Amino acid sequence: MTEEVTITIPRFKVSTVFDLSQTDGEPLPELGVDELSASVENFDSFMEGIRNVSPVPIRFDEIASGAKGYFDNLAKEIVIQNGMSESQIMKTAIHETAHAKLHDRDVMQEQGIQKDQMTREVEAESIAYTVCQHFGLDTSEYSFPYIAGWSSSKDAKELKSSLDTIRKTASELIDGIEGSLKEKFRSMEAEKDKPYIDHFYVIDDLSTRGTFKLQKHQTLDPALAAYFALPTSGMKALGICNSNELPGSLDFIHCISGKDTMIQDYTKVEGWNRPEVSAVVEQITKALEEQSHTKEKEAEIKPKDVPVKVAPEAKQTPVAVQTSGRQPGPKESVLKALRERQAAIKKHDAEKADINMQKKGEHAL
Repeated sequence: MTEEVTITIPRFKVSTVFDLSQTDGEPLPELGVDELSASVENFDSFMEGIRNVSPVPIRFDEIASGAKGYFDNLAKEIVIQNGMSESQIMKTAIHETAHAKLHDRDVMQEQGIQKDQMTREVEAESIAYTVCQHFGLDTSEYSFPYIAGWSSSKDAKELKSSLDTIRKTASELIDGIEGSLKEKFRSMEAEKDKPYIDHFYVIDDLSTRGTFKLQKHQTLDPALAAYFALPTSGMKALGICNSNELPGSLDFIHCISGKDTMIQDYTKVEGWNRPEVSAVVEQITKALEEQSHTKEKEAEIKPKDVPVKVAPEAKQTPVAVQTSGRQPGPKESVLKALRERQAAIKKHDAEKADINMQKKGEHAL
């Protein structure tokens, strides 16, 4: 018995074609993926929100493969390529966060889920597109060609089978990022209501080894009074501590070699050139000038202008003076003192001997 089978054998033949340079008209649609280049308003806040909803840490690095980012199943982290635009970074971060939430190898094994790479990439990019679109970032020029490139057919069966997963995961990410943004903006509004200067501080001596004494004052006047009251022998200081999101402090006066000197470091630190600080600097400068004038006036006062109390003359006691003969020299005075001392000792010994004799006579009676 025989069976008749039809076999199609492909074959090629030489034909004439037009070169691209010989054609004109509108450019043909392409499936190539162009990197996003737009900037994102409140980019740092959005990235903070994405970090909060991501189940693994996010870091930036140079990726040798040319990929814009990846989720490391072994290290359990997301890595994003350095130097990309804000919109590309944000889209990539959401894409890789979707991978971390849905396609962690260990989690899929525990749940008995198996997904091929086509399905995983279509899900991650569809979620990234949906989340970005919700926040006003259009990634269609990037996401549509990406999804089409990973789909196995024009019907995109991977997309259809994953619609519920995409919807649910995108909703979770949107809610999480929105919650983080609301908390961030609430905190920023609260910071706006705070005065920039939290308090002033006075340090007794910066050159002291170990700990030094520090005083805190809510206003400038008592801080200046405390500063000027300290001795000028040490390196005393007066400074400001701010109350912004990242609290910091800077010295504004140092006592160097006994002289009060204005420190200009605040002009070199970002964020300190503010109207509140400028007003305080003006007050400090004025106080230093007044203090300097006071010291100059004190130095101008001459000793004759200060009344001096003179002690009354002491009454002199008459002293016997030899009227004749030679005055004794130093050697003769020493000899005389020795003779007087010896005579006193002999007299004392004699009196002691008499007392002992009297006691013996009383015992004899």
